[in-house]
Amino acid sequence: EISWLLTEAQTKFGRTLSNAEMTTLVWLFDTEGLPVEVILMIIEHSASIGKCNLRYIESTAISWINNQIDTVEIELDRRKQEWHKISSAFGLDRAIPSAREQEYVVKWLREWKFSMKMIREAYNRCIDNTSKLSFAYINKILLAWHNKGFSKPEDIKDDEIKTSKKENKNKLVINKSYDMDDIKKLFSSNEEG
Repeated sequence: EISWLLTEAQTKFGRTLSNAEMTTLVWLFDTEGLPVEVILMIIEHSASIGKCNLRYIESTAISWINNQIDTVEIELDRRKQEWHKISSAFGLDRAIPSAREQEYVVKWLREWKFSMKMIREAYNRCIDNTSKLSFAYINKILLAWHNKGFSKPEDIKDDEIKTSKKENKNKLVINKSYDMDDIKKLFSSNEEG
């Protein structure tokens, strides 16, 4: 199996593998227990999106190991279901996402564990602010919410209320102005009395 893995990997890379590359692939198979078919699928996917380098392949493999994905069918089915959720929410009729879109979907649903309500809210804000769909813009919104620990729409509303109160308080302080003539009169009347 190792021989087949290395031979197929060299074919997919289109060149002879370095010792470090071979060691990593053997490690993924032998130590981490990833089936040869899965490793080859990751290599093929990486090549198809122009990221046929060992760092990307290794990080993808580790992600799959951490998510207990050990068959190609499970991962492909999971990705298909996730894309269907997002494309339906965004009104897209494409069956296959771009590589970058797929990365966003995995990050939003698996890594950050956002609900579809939160993702739809980010989508609505993107459309309201830019009048177009932008996965990168939606990602920035979701990243900010993730960093603030928001997990439900109520968290966003509560934060907006707090922010609005702070802004109104700051406006009151800034808008308060004093007429120096009134102050002089006040002091002079106090001195006379």
